[in-house]
Parts: sequence; structure tokens; C-alpha cells
Amino acid sequence: MAVVYQYTGTLAPGETQYLYNWGWGYNEVAKWWVRPTLTGFNIGKIALDRVEVESTIFGGNQQGTITYWMTVTNTGGYPTQFDLFWEAEASPL
Repeated sequence: MAVVYQYTGTLAPGETQYLYNWGWGYNEVAKWWVRPTLTGFNIGKIALDRVEVESTIFGGNQQGTITYWMTVTNTGGYPTQFDLFWEAEASPL
């Protein structure tokens, strides 16, 4: 499995961003994480506070797609850039 870069953003101290990624099939499970990417003497502190999963059902009870909703917060005292990554694998179900 490969780790895939998804998004880069910047957060002010205490700021939160709400991100989403849609179109996942029911046969896939994605793992999400973030890391600070700033350089210099600042200390970046980023938290992936929450990942929520939303499923879509089409007419006739047909499975649609999965959307992942992520909450990312700068928990440090400096503006911080961050990267969001995912890794997918087949669902065990």
C-alpha cells in the first residue's frame, strides 16, 4: 500500500479547518493522518481531532459512496503549515 498526499494547508494558532474527501467505495477503508511541515525555529503542533464517515445510499438500497470528514486543529502557539495524507486498504467486511 502506498501513502498518498492529499492536501496542504496553513493554520493560525488555535485555528481549525474542516476537510472532506468523497467518492470512496464501500470496499475500501482509508487511514488518515496529518503532520506539520514548517521550517525554521517554530514548533508546529497539529492535531487530527476527528474523522467522521458519511455513507450514501442510492435508490433501491444500492450502496453509493463514502465521504470522510476530517477536523484538523493547530494546537500550538505559531502559525503552522501541515500536510494531510491517506493510506487505503481493502475492507475486511
